[in-house]
Amino acid sequence: MKNNAGMSGIGYKNERILEFGLDALAVSLVLVITWLLFGYPHIFNYFQEMEEAKVIISPEKYMLAMEDINARLERVIMEVFMAYFLYESLFLIFFKQTPGRRVFGRKMELNLETKHEFLMRCLIIPTRTFAKLFCIYTVIPLVVIGVVFLFSRKDKTLLDYVFLTE
Repeated sequence: MKNNAGMSGIGYKNERILEFGLDALAVSLVLVITWLLFGYPHIFNYFQEMEEAKVIISPEKYMLAMEDINARLERVIMEVFMAYFLYESLFLIFFKQTPGRRVFGRKMELNLETKHEFLMRCLIIPTRTFAKLFCIYTVIPLVVIGVVFLFSRKDKTLLDYVFLTE
């Protein structure tokens, strides 16, 4: 990330965390509005249905109910990941920054010398975003990425090193 006009005083790593938080908030607002407009009742009743399933006496019926509830939860998680994937990929490809990064005056820069920069962004950025979401989903690589970010002298994540981004 290139710091053009970042907020001084809160620290680079805190800015990165806030950037992600702002982007996650933007995606969340879009998803909630979409779910409310198009009626996705399977999202909002998850915990209530889990409590109702606990009173089922038959183990077979309980397992079927929990499988149905968890399948819907997995669908919601995939919807959230797909929305974030599209949000981040499209904003970084076309504008080199997301609204969260724009607040802190940062742009995505590729460390590649090529005349086909847009084409390279179309290939690298979705792959990088997918890798980030995979790491969040599986948690273990996320810990490795976090450790590299915390101890990096250049304030880069492992994904920045792998995909040659700044």
